[in-house]
Amino acid sequence: MINTIITILLIIITTSGLFFIYLKLKPLHAMIALILAPSLSLPFWIISAQAPWFSWAKVYSVVFAAVIVCLLKFSSERYHPLLRVLCVAVLALNIFEALAYEITETYGWINPLAGLLLLLAIPGSRAISFGPGNKFVKYKMPWSLIVGYSIWDMTYIYTVTQGDSAIFGAIHLGLALLFTWRYKDIYFEVRVFTLSVIMILRMYSDNLSFYELAKIPYNENISFGMALISLGFGIYAIFDRSLSLRRYWISSRRREDRCIGAAKLPAQGE
Repeated sequence: MINTIITILLIIITTSGLFFIYLKLKPLHAMIALILAPSLSLPFWIISAQAPWFSWAKVYSVVFAAVIVCLLKFSSERYHPLLRVLCVAVLALNIFEALAYEITETYGWINPLAGLLLLLAIPGSRAISFGPGNKFVKYKMPWSLIVGYSIWDMTYIYTVTQGDSAIFGAIHLGLALLFTWRYKDIYFEVRVFTLSVIMILRMYSDNLSFYELAKIPYNENISFGMALISLGFGIYAIFDRSLSLRRYWISSRRREDRCIGAAKLPAQGE
């Protein structure tokens, strides 16, 4: 029990400390650190030979997202449209990886369905922005998607690892929510950073059975209940997204009507 508490505290302190260091670093330096960390940990992972393909894909896709975020901060604006699209693509891939793994390993269909709904509810690249004087890349997401994504991911972690990594899942998901509860638009950047740190730490620790210190018992009923909640939020996120698209469509039509009306006005003096 003491070892578990110490482990949890170490993870929280380490991730929080690295997050504040990340904020102090220049984007280029932060990007280099994010690239080097998983590269240097690769020998540990190869030696342990315990990680499934999903863990490899997860680490590098998440770190890739963090690198893209850093690139957005110091690259020329002409590259921003492409980088914004890549941010959306990586988030979509992150969800798709998990739901595909859950389906192929036959862990049920409810949580994968929730993941699919969340995937469809992701805002497009126009929702991402970064301007002069900003510390974070902003990605406008509704709380329904943020909370739904967190519950869905927690359900996935709890179910697939049979409780082995549930506490650590709760830590990195909880830290992202804690750091962004006052300003949800920075959730994406904070999330990719905290997840990158947790996954990189796992690369170093697999051979040391680091995560086994924080196991919790697996209960199928709890997993089922979490999946239902996840599905509910997925439906809510889709509804939220449809309202957002409807508002955008109405706003576009109004702008178009105003432009047409202005074009029909006779020029002064006619």
